[in-house]
Amino acid sequence: MPLHPELLEIVRCPKCLGNVTERKTKSGSGLVCDACRLVYAIVNEIPNFLVDEARPSE
Repeated sequence: MPLHPELLEIVRCPKCLGNVTERKTKSGSGLVCDACRLVYAIVNEIPNFLVDEARPSE
């Protein structure tokens, strides 16, 4: 289930404060930062915004 569009308008990358977009990745869905290209996993419909657990975009 995709995240609510209003949530995506206000959520920012915790590392660089860049905009994030929801995308399908090889390991599931995630939020990708447009600026620093980190992918934050979405687990059970909850975004995981821990910078240490983010991974580089493919």
